[in-house]
Amino acid sequence: MNWKWIIVGVLGVLLGLSIAPFEQRAVVASVAPVSTHFQIQAVTADESNGQGQRVPVHEAFLLDTESGEVWQFSGAATIFDRNKGEAIPVGPSFVRVPVESAK
Repeated sequence: MNWKWIIVGVLGVLLGLSIAPFEQRAVVASVAPVSTHFQIQAVTADESNGQGQRVPVHEAFLLDTESGEVWQFSGAATIFDRNKGEAIPVGPSFVRVPVESAK
């Protein structure tokens, strides 16, 4: 083995070790703050399917912890417009749900 390759290898390792402390690293974490303003609430409810059977329905709600307002998540859907005779895609959205407080 040639001694020049050994020196080049050692210099490469030393150069790599000298650059390592200056490396910038970004860590993506989903840590919730101490006071969370909005919370996602998952709900599973048994609803009738119109044929007398009960089926589980999974829904998601967005809760505003400061004002008490609630929004229900509506996923992407396709609506058929009879006037135009075409299908119209509708994106996902949140729809406000009226909430009555128990007194």
